[in-house]
Amino acid sequence: MEKIFLIGYRCTGKTSVGRKLAEKLDVSFFDSDELVVERAGCSICDIVSRWGWPYFRTLEKEVVKYLAKVQGPGVVALGGGSVMDEENVDALRGKGFFVWLYADVNTIVSRMIKDKKTSSTRPSLTGDDVYGETQQVLSIREGVYRSIMDAKIDTRGKELERVVDEIIWEREKWRVTRLDSCSK
Repeated sequence: MEKIFLIGYRCTGKTSVGRKLAEKLDVSFFDSDELVVERAGCSICDIVSRWGWPYFRTLEKEVVKYLAKVQGPGVVALGGGSVMDEENVDALRGKGFFVWLYADVNTIVSRMIKDKKTSSTRPSLTGDDVYGETQQVLSIREGVYRSIMDAKIDTRGKELERVVDEIIWEREKWRVTRLDSCSK
């Protein structure tokens, strides 16, 4: 079994869904943001305030290279901006199934406001208000998410278990399609 890479914007469920999915599939779970924090020895907010976003992206690239080399199946929650780097995508391409966890701007902002740790762990990307920033960054990233995804799962208004089941279903369809194309 290959890896399942979860991509998407902040607060679309990558970490929560990823943990539950890995548990259900009985495979390892990796969160690229958590690995960056572990490597740096401080929070993402601290990394960004001390050394800036470019340094964070450098650490993130090291983590993605590491994840690309990890053997065996697993579920990987990738930081929302990690796939904006073509080298990161190239390192992971062919190693698994990419799932874009999607939610609209209003849903994302609502989740950010409700999530107490968002403000302490997720620094601003643009300095704009949360709604403006989300709208702006999503408009830039959605094309990239769309171009690399194997499946898109809308997480709005869904229980975790349902999202997990939809990912498993989509992965099975993807595997069958790959097998069919290989046998022709």
